[in-house]
Amino acid sequence: MNRFECTPFRPHPLVVGGHLQTVLGACISGISSPREISVRRRVTLDDGDCLLLIDDLPVSDWEPENDVVLLVHGLGGSSESSYMRRIAA
Repeated sequence: MNRFECTPFRPHPLVVGGHLQTVLGACISGISSPREISVRRRVTLDDGDCLLLIDDLPVSDWEPENDVVLLVHGLGGSSESSYMRRIAA
């Protein structure tokens, strides 16, 4: 498999449809995943707005030459949202 390709998403047979997945995702409690290093980076945009990037390293044997994943939450979410913690874990 090419490193930028992934297998198609297959939902659990009992949780089909985006609406049901969203509702159940909001009901599942968060996952407590330890983080080794968390660096907050503030990026100021030309219009004066800013973005906050949180650079987390997993508690593992990760090395700088290893692959990385960029997770982006929605407007109402945050890095502490339960769905973001589940995806990261």
